[in-house]
Amino acid sequence: MTRIAVDPETGLFLHSTPPSQDILQLPQLLSSVKGTRPNRFEVRQDGPHAHQIILLPSSPGSEAQEYLVCDLGSDKVYVVTYSETDGWKIVSTYETTPRYGPRHAVIRPSYEETPGVVYIVNELASVVTTHHILSNPTRISGPVFSPISTLPDTMTQGYAPEGPMETIACAILLLHHPGGQDELIVTNRNLPASISAEHDPWSSFPLSPTGQLGKPAFHFGAGRHLRGIGYDTRDQRLLVASREGDGFALYKKNGSQWTELGTRLLAGEGKIEFPLAIDWL
Repeated sequence: MTRIAVDPETGLFLHSTPPSQDILQLPQLLSSVKGTRPNRFEVRQDGPHAHQIILLPSSPGSEAQEYLVCDLGSDKVYVVTYSETDGWKIVSTYETTPRYGPRHAVIRPSYEETPGVVYIVNELASVVTTHHILSNPTRISGPVFSPISTLPDTMTQGYAPEGPMETIACAILLLHHPGGQDELIVTNRNLPASISAEHDPWSSFPLSPTGQLGKPAFHFGAGRHLRGIGYDTRDQRLLVASREGDGFALYKKNGSQWTELGTRLLAGEGKIEFPLAIDWL
C-alpha cells in the first residue's frame, strides 16, 4: 500500500519514487494458511491483497487520522495511521470469517444514540457484514447482525462456485435519501449461465435506523460483470457499469422502487471499455 504525496498548489507529485515510510507492506500469509486454501481461493488469496482504503471518523482524544484497509487476500481488515515522521502504522487488525475476502467497505456515521456503522462487502462469500465503529483501540467490532447474501437464495441453493472469479460480489455504495430510508447498493459479477441465464444482479438493501440491513431487492437487466456504481444525489439517479461490454444502465428512485431509464448506454466497440468506477460531477 503506497501513499503518493501531491503538491497542493501545483497538483504535481512531490517524489519521483515514494519514500520508504510512505509504503506499507501488509503482513504475509503464513505458509500453513496457504496450504489449507481450496483451489478456488488460491488466485485471490495467495498473499496480501489490499483492495481499498477509506477514512475512519476521528476517534475521541486521538490526534492521528485513522484509515480502514480491506485486505481481500488475508481475510483481514486493518486500522492504520499515517504521520510524516513515522509513516504508516498498523494499530489494530480484525479477522473476518475465513475465505470471506473483504473487498470494499462504506461507513454510515453515528446518528443520535446509534453508533457509526461499517458495511463490508465480502467478495468471495458474496455477503455483507455489519460492524460498529468503536472508540476503543480496536475501532471495529465483530458482526453485529447476521451476514446477508448479495444474491437471491433461490438462485444459489445447492450451488457452490468453482473458479476463482465465478460468482463474486464487487462494489458497495451507501445512499442517503433525504426524508426517506437509507439504502445500500451492491453489485455482483460472473454468475454462470446455469444460475442466471442473461444478466448478473445488483442488490439494494433498505437500512433500519439501527443500521440493520432489511430484505434485499434484486435487479436484473444491467448486464454481465457489474462493476462500478455511481449516484446522482440531485435527481436520485443510479448508474451501473458492466465490464463485459454491456455499457451502462441508468435507474431512478421513485418512492421505494427503482425504475429503469435505459440500458446498454455507451455500449459497443470504440466507446468506454472495462468501466471500473463511476463518480458523478
